[in-house]
Amino acid sequence: MLAALGEAGRSYYAHVQLRLDTLYPLTYAVSRGLLLLWLAAPGRASADGFSERTKVCLLIPPIAACLLDWLENQGIATMIETWPDLSPATVARTSVFTEAKSAASVITETSIVMLLGSGLWRWLKGRRAGA
Repeated sequence: MLAALGEAGRSYYAHVQLRLDTLYPLTYAVSRGLLLLWLAAPGRASADGFSERTKVCLLIPPIAACLLDWLENQGIATMIETWPDLSPATVARTSVFTEAKSAASVITETSIVMLLGSGLWRWLKGRRAGA
C-alpha cells in the first residue's frame, strides 16, 4: 500500500490522515460506550438494567479498540517515516494491532446489536401484552 501511495500519498497520509485518525478512535469509543451504557440502563435491554461490573465489561471493547487504533496509527507513522526500509517487526506488530482493533470493534458492535435486539424483544412483548 505504501508503494502504491507514492511520495505525495505517503506525505498526505502522514500529515493529514493520521491527524484525523487521532480523533476518530476517541469518538468511536465515547459514542459506543455511551450507547452501551444507555442500553444497559433499567428498562432497556433488561427490566432491571445491568450491574456496574457488567457495565464496566461492556466498556472494555470500545476502549480497547481506541487504544489499539492509536497503536496501529503509530506503527503506520513509523512505516511511513522509515519507507522504504521497513522493519519486519514493525509491520508485524502493526498488523497485530490492526487485527486486535478489528476484533474489539466487532465485539463492540455485536454487543450493541444484541442489546438492541433484547430491548426490541422486550418492547414487542410488552406491546403484545398491552394489546
